[in-house]
Amino acid sequence: MLAGMAHGAIPAEVQYAMMLFSLGLSLVTALAMLQRQRGARTVYLVWGVIDIALCLATLPVKMNVLPGALLFAVICAFLYSPKSNAWFSPRKAANDACMTPA
Repeated sequence: MLAGMAHGAIPAEVQYAMMLFSLGLSLVTALAMLQRQRGARTVYLVWGVIDIALCLATLPVKMNVLPGALLFAVICAFLYSPKSNAWFSPRKAANDACMTPA
């Protein structure tokens, strides 16, 4: 892996920093999505597109980006499905709160 990172346009240290930032951002957005915060989906989508664009711009073998990009597309399809939209709806959250036993 280090040999492959050495051939990239970005130094390995910067790649590690970007990887840790991406992992941390994914964790924070996942926790926010569990709290029904709609903006977390958008942050995840925007960072994913930026990350894929950076990978395509800097990696020498573009085919290595394909599996991650396909997985990202599937996750985004689920995040923006009608059932997901209902989960993030403030109205649905209010209805769920009313139905909880006291």
